[in-house]
Amino acid sequence: MATDDVRAGRPRRLADDISVALCTFNGEKFIVEQLESIIRQTLLPRELVISDDGSTDRTLEVVRRVLTPEVLAETGISLKFLQRKEPLGVTRNFEAALAACSGEFVSLCDQDDVWRPDRLERLRAEFSSDDVLLVHSDARMVDSAGRPLGHSLFSALGAGRRELAREQGPTAFEVLVRRNLVTGATAMVRRQLLVAARPFPASWVHDHWLAVVASLAGRIVVDQGLLIDYRQHGANQIGATKLNGSVALDLLAQSRRRRHEERVERISELNHRLIAGELSATEAQRAFVEGKLRHELIRRGMPRGRVARWPSVARELFTGRYHRFSRGVIDVVRDALSAS
Repeated sequence: MATDDVRAGRPRRLADDISVALCTFNGEKFIVEQLESIIRQTLLPRELVISDDGSTDRTLEVVRRVLTPEVLAETGISLKFLQRKEPLGVTRNFEAALAACSGEFVSLCDQDDVWRPDRLERLRAEFSSDDVLLVHSDARMVDSAGRPLGHSLFSALGAGRRELAREQGPTAFEVLVRRNLVTGATAMVRRQLLVAARPFPASWVHDHWLAVVASLAGRIVVDQGLLIDYRQHGANQIGATKLNGSVALDLLAQSRRRRHEERVERISELNHRLIAGELSATEAQRAFVEGKLRHELIRRGMPRGRVARWPSVARELFTGRYHRFSRGVIDVVRDALSAS
């Protein structure tokens, strides 16, 4: 057990500038392993904020059983609880947890993963200059029992070296508006980013929003290491699935129109904040968002019938907008063949 590991006197360093924001919701089944991996870190966080979104199981009881006053005293970790009866949902729960953190650097944390012992040390070291606002890593995909699934998170996302390199350069904003590459469970952010990003829009998932704002206000760094075991167990509030034949068929069976309605809502919110001056952007970045919004409005307005939809799909393809604003051939196929 991690408590025995700590009492055995294994050397640890305490980072006064690191907080961990851990969001929980009915997580009693897996949270012990996550907590143990946190207190096994080679670089320990000064603060752990746990924001519980109205759990009805024994999550908080389990937390207190693992993080006893003795363990907290021996590690030097300060524990803060946020509890509520009515759930806020994933994005607002993380916003509350992050806002309650006092560290200059805040690591996002899911309740059902397991961290490699040097995770915090690796991520903290990547903040080598003041303009680095967000660092995220790859992860090993595991099943509910913690068995490796044989691929990584970046592989599941279809994120190649070229796209990840662009995310770390001057075109990061365009890359991330096109699609999200940042999984919150693998990320650490600088406090400056949290100030710039709040309030989080309800239409965005917290990690995607933080990534987009980070690409506007500073730089993003990618650590290619498998720094966490990212557990997929069927009850994930947010997860990642490697694309294969059966997954592709499931995606094609989903409502295309609902998907585009959600995208239009997200990009409209981003565009509104740019116009209002709440986020700073270049003229080229503003133009990209406007182009992305037009593209998504066209996709949303395509006919419900597959055959009737094909001329509109062809026009967007020939203009190059699928490749500029979406995922190219992948989204062409989805628009041409998916359900109405």
